[in-house]
Amino acid sequence: MFLLPERLWYEVFKVGANDIYPVALLLLGIVCVQKEQWLFAGILMGLSIASKFSPAAFLLIMFLRKDIQRNFFIGCVLGIMPLIVFLAWDYHAIMANVFILRMSLEFDSTSLYSITPDTLHVLFPLVQFCAVLYFIVRNVNRTLYSEEILVCFTLLLIVIEVSFQEMHANHLIWFYPFIAFIVGTHRHRLFLTKGFVS
Repeated sequence: MFLLPERLWYEVFKVGANDIYPVALLLLGIVCVQKEQWLFAGILMGLSIASKFSPAAFLLIMFLRKDIQRNFFIGCVLGIMPLIVFLAWDYHAIMANVFILRMSLEFDSTSLYSITPDTLHVLFPLVQFCAVLYFIVRNVNRTLYSEEILVCFTLLLIVIEVSFQEMHANHLIWFYPFIAFIVGTHRHRLFLTKGFVS
C-alpha cells in the first residue's frame, strides 16, 4: 500500500472512492474459482455487480465458456439479488446512476477523446465492443483456468479504461490488486525465467 501513488491515496481516503470493495469481492471470487467453489464464486461476483456494475461485468465475460459450472451462474443470480431489490424500489434511479450516467459522460482532459478529432470519437466505443467480442469468441471453447481468466480480464480492463471518456484515478484501484494477484500467482515462473531460482 505504501508504494501506491499519492493520487490514489487521495481518492481512497479524502474523496472516498469505494472501488476497493467490489474489487475485493472479485478477488475473493477468483480464489473460490481456484478452489472450484463455484456457488460461492458466483455469489461474490454477483455481489460485486450489485455494488458496482463494472469491473465485475467485464470479469463475467471471461466466464462465458461451454464448460462453465451451472452453480456459478446460480450464485451470480443470488449475489445480484440486492440490486434487484433496489430495482423494484426505484427502477429509474438505478438505471440513471448505474447505466445512463456512465454512458452519457462528457469526456475530459484525462482521456484520448481530448486529443482526438471529433470525427474519430466513434472509434473508441468500437474498440471497446471489438475487445469484448474478441474475448467472448476467443474463450467460448477454451477450458476455464483462473490464471488465464485474470490475465485476459486485466487486458480487457486496460483497453476499456484507455478508450473511456475519462481515466479516473479511482479506477487505478481496479488494476493494482489484479496485477498484484497475477504477479503473485506467477512469481515462481517469473523468477525461474529470469534465473533467480534454480
